[in-house]
Amino acid sequence: RLDCSDENSKASLLIQSRLRTYRNEPQVVDVLLDILESTSKVVVNFNLYTQYFQTKNLLYGTTFEYCELLKNANTQINPVTRIALDMAQANFPQVLKQCPLHGLFNVTGLARCIPESHIL
Repeated sequence: RLDCSDENSKASLLIQSRLRTYRNEPQVVDVLLDILESTSKVVVNFNLYTQYFQTKNLLYGTTFEYCELLKNANTQINPVTRIALDMAQANFPQVLKQCPLHGLFNVTGLARCIPESHIL
């Protein structure tokens, strides 16, 4: 499930948010967001679920404040946050910008799967 909420914000415009599902393949996420006003506070929520038949269980998850994390990049961060950042760096590095954030953020075609090297 992909949750994108567009609350008619004056600071941003959610252009696209969808989840494509293909048979016997990972799901693919598309999110296109235009940040209209510069912001230094972006909260990222990353959850990974496992599915067994019709049952989905939370495997692990994290929430972090992106700009604060970049400011303190040399500090130790939790392993789930590290997975989220590594996936971002590998799959859509164009989104990992310096704060304050402004402009178009394009995360399209991201396959929802984790490399085996990131399994805890």
